Amino acid sequence: MLNISGGYEGIKNKWWEEIEPTIDGNAIEVKKEVIEAPKQKAGCSSIVSSKIFNRIPQNDLRPSNPNGPCLFRALLAAVEEKIGQAFTLNDMNKIKKNCSKEDSKYIGNEEEEFFVNNHAKVINAALTFKGYKNATVTWSSPRKSTVSGNSDYTIRFIKSKGHFQLGDKDGNLLWEPYKYNNPDNAYTGKADGFNEVTISLGAKE
Repeated sequence: MLNISGGYEGIKNKWWEEIEPTIDGNAIEVKKEVIEAPKQKAGCSSIVSSKIFNRIPQNDLRPSNPNGPCLFRALLAAVEEKIGQAFTLNDMNKIKKNCSKEDSKYIGNEEEEFFVNNHAKVINAALTFKGYKNATVTWSSPRKSTVSGNSDYTIRFIKSKGHFQLGDKDGNLLWEPYKYNNPDNAYTGKADGFNEVTISLGAKE
C-alpha cells in the first residue's frame, strides 16, 4: 500500500477504491453514515497523541514486502485505541488468519493478501479476538474529503502514496502504520479522504 517513492506499481484495479461491505446479521452497522455536524470540518494536518505505545508497525506483518498491510493495520490500530491495548504480532497474525478464511474472506484477493474486502468485519474480528463479541461497528462509506467530528476515529487516505493511516475523530494523524528509518518521512499533512469509524464495545465475554 505504501510506496515511499511516490506510488504503488503493479496494481491494476485501484485497490484503494471502496469495496462495499454487506450486512450478514452480525450486529454490525455497515455502510451507515455517521450523523454529521451542522458544519463539517475539513481534516486537519495536526498530529495528536495516541494513548497506545509500542505498537507493531505494518512492516512486521510482512517484512519481505511491507508496503501492503497499511489499511489492515490501521483498522486494527483503531481497535487498539478503543480498548487501550496494543496487539502483539502473534495476535495480528491470528486475526489475519481468521479474516482470510474462505467462508468469510474479509481480507485478501488474487493480487494482495492484505487487501481489505470488508472493513467493519475486520474491526469486528479484532474485537471478537479480544473478547468483545457484542461489539458493534459503524463504518462510513463512501470515503469523503471532510469529516463530521462525530465518530471515534478516522481512516486517513493519502492518495499520492496509496496509503492509509489512523486518524482521530477530526481527521488529524493519530498513528502512522509504516515504520520509516527516518520518522520525519511520515506524511502528516491533510489527508485526501476519510472514512469514519465508531466502535461500541458492549459487554466483554
